[in-house]
Amino acid sequence: MDSQTPHILATELLNAERNELLNELDKLFNEEDVSQALQCRKRDNEECIITKAGAPVEVAHIFPLSMRHLLSDAVVGKYYNIWKTLKFFWPGEKVNAWFEAVRQTTKTPRNLLSLSPSAHSYHGRSYFALKPIGINEDQTELTLQFFWLPRANNSPMVRLSMRPSVPSIGDVRDVGNEGSNKVKLFNVYTDKPIFSGDLILMKTADPKELLLPDVALLEMQWVLNVVAAMSAGAEPTDTDYSDDDDYLDPIMDETMSQISLSPPRCLKYQKLEGEDLYDSTQPSLTTL
Repeated sequence: MDSQTPHILATELLNAERNELLNELDKLFNEEDVSQALQCRKRDNEECIITKAGAPVEVAHIFPLSMRHLLSDAVVGKYYNIWKTLKFFWPGEKVNAWFEAVRQTTKTPRNLLSLSPSAHSYHGRSYFALKPIGINEDQTELTLQFFWLPRANNSPMVRLSMRPSVPSIGDVRDVGNEGSNKVKLFNVYTDKPIFSGDLILMKTADPKELLLPDVALLEMQWVLNVVAAMSAGAEPTDTDYSDDDDYLDPIMDETMSQISLSPPRCLKYQKLEGEDLYDSTQPSLTTL
């Protein structure tokens, strides 16, 4: 047997597996989706925007595609829907801006980020959130601020009027009980950990074709991930909540009458312009 035979066989096997995978992906994504993902990767130089790690790099959605149904007329037309609920806590014009941003950018690079597999998984579980700081005038540089979100131990079902107990933000995420199973991220070039408050600068060489993420979407991602962390959410549960309005009515009638319609101090919208950056102290979520 020729000495090159094992190498040739291995190459052919890898090519066959690769082609099979690509065929499966073609069934899941149309050409437009693939094109947008390629644009995102090109914009981000084929590396994770947080750790700077190279391949494998995954394309992450800022607003999950699995939540696109929230834009449907059937959902928006319901008396109780997420958009109306958000207006209890944020100004109507702000929520409307989020809705429009989601509707217009769900399948474009403006809703996409390049993340390493671990960072993608952590972001999907709300272990951390990216706070938009600002974008320059020519739309070529976008500054984000990284924050690990602490694990909260609040009950999954409490009155909306009850203020949650929120631990201080740290530089590591506890994913288990009593501080076990910690996770971290590291910059591959400096070998330094990614700390809460670290600034992330995203750039694009072509702001018309390789657009940076939408600031409104990032802002919505930021506040909702904070809410998920405060609610001890982000971890999937087996609880089955009916989507029937009749199921929700008794709960809503009891709780909505008791909550203040003014935004909670910890979640009031902050303007991006002139916002103070991170200092060396470790803040609580309620100060962000």
